[in-house]
Amino acid sequence: MKPVVCRRLATVILLIGVLLGSCVGFAKENVKMTLWNKRKALQMEADIQMIKEFERLHPGVTVEHVSVTSDYYNKLSVAIAAGVPPDVAQLIATYSLAEFAEAGLIQPLDKCIERAGIQPGEFFPLVWESWCYDGSVWAMTYDVDANMLFTNRALFQGVGVALPETIEELDEAARRLTAVDDAGNIVRMGFVPWLGDSWTWLAAWDGQLWDPVNKQVTADSQNVVAMFDWMASYSRRYDYARISALASQIQEYFRGDPLFNGLLGMQVNGPWAIARFGLYAPDFEWDVIPLPYAPSGKPNSTTGNALTLVIPTGAKYPDEAFEYIRWRTSLEHVIERQKVEPEVTFPARIAAARAFVQRHPEYMPIAVALAGPNSRPYLPTMPVSVLYQNELSKARSQVIQLQVSPQAALDAVTRVVQARLDETLRTSRRAR
Repeated sequence: MKPVVCRRLATVILLIGVLLGSCVGFAKENVKMTLWNKRKALQMEADIQMIKEFERLHPGVTVEHVSVTSDYYNKLSVAIAAGVPPDVAQLIATYSLAEFAEAGLIQPLDKCIERAGIQPGEFFPLVWESWCYDGSVWAMTYDVDANMLFTNRALFQGVGVALPETIEELDEAARRLTAVDDAGNIVRMGFVPWLGDSWTWLAAWDGQLWDPVNKQVTADSQNVVAMFDWMASYSRRYDYARISALASQIQEYFRGDPLFNGLLGMQVNGPWAIARFGLYAPDFEWDVIPLPYAPSGKPNSTTGNALTLVIPTGAKYPDEAFEYIRWRTSLEHVIERQKVEPEVTFPARIAAARAFVQRHPEYMPIAVALAGPNSRPYLPTMPVSVLYQNELSKARSQVIQLQVSPQAALDAVTRVVQARLDETLRTSRRAR
């Protein structure tokens, strides 16, 4: 059998009904697996019910769920290094995988995936890509948080502006949607590019953050610099202090509050927002579209991130751990999981997505964007991704406050992250 290859595959939404097998056979007797999760126990009520279902289907296997709500990654790393790891661990977000892989803290899943008959084409391309690092697959996920642009339909109709397809049209819509009071204070912003998961705009600008072949950080590349300058243009046009004054009034951004409360005309958000609109603003009318794109970018783009399932190095029950991961990400279970509402997530499996949008057609734009050729992971999977994100955030703050030029800020990011990357690769615990 050919090895699993990490690559983006052209794909369409097809119904795939394959019953997947486990990695290897294992004795399901007196096995007590441990699963670590970063979220609070109350947030895990649905997942705990699914663990009970797994136990019902796998007699002799029990799963102890451990909620580690503080200093999760450090505690997980220490447990693995000390030889007492959980059997399954959840990582948030996907792009942190490479750091754990490079440190030798998690196991590649290639052989198990091959034996189970799992194929790349069963999942949206960006999902499979996000599991991959240095030629291996390190994790699996059951859903994907695809970032899209949500708009307030009434506000758009009120100013007579069409839904934007390009950055230029987005900027014009933002200008017409922005409102100020007699004192010049902003009472509504059409859009604020740095609110929410702002790195999703790298897809719309086709900004490349690193060269994985040559292991080179490319934060200072032309398209990334242009994206940062675009963000700064909003500070120059509307005044950063006045934008911040409005932003300070926003509560529950990712629930969609600023959109249905009229503080924003547009915002970046994930698929969960649709269910929350129904819960908190049932009469609110909205639209969801792919990210408007820059001249350097590509149309119909989106980015995705997810909570991943991994097997730590030294796990006591690796075969049972993969069976749990296989089951949680299987077509039959994902379809069953979709019935859990109102916290609706969007399935990572293409066949499950097709079944989902048949029941919930309002999610169709998300499925189309995910299946398209211009979707990609939220951030690249690389060994210093968490540091990279932090350095980008610092640079963004400096740029939008007009303290430093985009080029200078990103030159500094490139130097800092490249130095850390070189050191990480030199001291890697993982045999190449």
